[in-house]
Amino acid sequence: MSSVRGTRRSAFTLIELLVVIAIIAVLIGLLLPAVQKVREASSTASCKNNLHQISVAAANYAGANGTYLPPGLNSRSYAGCLAYLLPYMEQDNTYKAIPAAVWNPGALSGNPMGNVPYTAATWFIITAAAVAAETKVKDYLCPSDFPDGPVSGGTTVALAPMAWNGNAYSMTSLNIAGGGAGGIVPAGWPFTTPPPLGLTNYAGVAGFYGCDAAAAATGWSSFGIGGGAFYIDSLVRITDIKDGTANTFLFGETTGNFTARNYSLSWMGSGALATAWNRPTPDWFVFGSRHSGGYINMALADGSVRSVGQDPTQFVTGANAYMAFQFASGISDNSIVDWTKF
Repeated sequence: MSSVRGTRRSAFTLIELLVVIAIIAVLIGLLLPAVQKVREASSTASCKNNLHQISVAAANYAGANGTYLPPGLNSRSYAGCLAYLLPYMEQDNTYKAIPAAVWNPGALSGNPMGNVPYTAATWFIITAAAVAAETKVKDYLCPSDFPDGPVSGGTTVALAPMAWNGNAYSMTSLNIAGGGAGGIVPAGWPFTTPPPLGLTNYAGVAGFYGCDAAAAATGWSSFGIGGGAFYIDSLVRITDIKDGTANTFLFGETTGNFTARNYSLSWMGSGALATAWNRPTPDWFVFGSRHSGGYINMALADGSVRSVGQDPTQFVTGANAYMAFQFASGISDNSIVDWTKF
């Protein structure tokens, strides 16, 4: 009688192991873009929901304040429009922690961005207001961005378009040190070191140059385009939006630049951005985003949200794409954008 003794292989050969690793690598390569696409879709949906909530909050604010929207930027306190919306964004406790003087109407005098003395109502020299401004408001942040990352110029505590020498408009910001060497520490700042302020990726829409329609009609705009809903000490009513709430931008995204961030924007000082200088490359003075598709989410006055191209020439087809972006940003220019051309 004979017997045969078999052998059992106890491990993969090197070649088999390399094949398995190669297959896994291929699968990861196939799945990663899909995962990133799903992640970006989720971020986009969250961002749009944030802007929807902000637009609805503005409408609720108007409903409680005689149809008036909040000012784009209070020139006495430098409180921006997002700060005024706190009670309508489920941030009532933060709002109540800020002294009432901060909310009083501004009184524009000269250059409100640092060339006149700060008033007793200026939010960033009032300890209670500055502490409240450290609150992180999730709905004021786009999940596709990372504004808490390193910056070179500091944190913006006031942002708005304004007149220079009475005959030209420009975007202007006031920044504090803390994220880099480019900022300043304002006189009267109540802390030894600037605290990490609550940040935002959103700002109000100021229209072409960020002035009211009357100023635009007298020559501020060579295109005859009226202003937007938010500018320094603005008092715009919902009923002033003659182009229709479904045709007018109220809020949009901003990044503080794209590759290397110059500034992070505090929600307390987030005022408004003019649209005249919008360009394909994001910067601190234009609307922009970090969405992978190269688009910006913009909230309209009726609460709806639309994605538009970062490059204004992508906004609609045709030679007047840049102008379409401007017309959608004005509240009363008698020009309605054809949204079907996206």
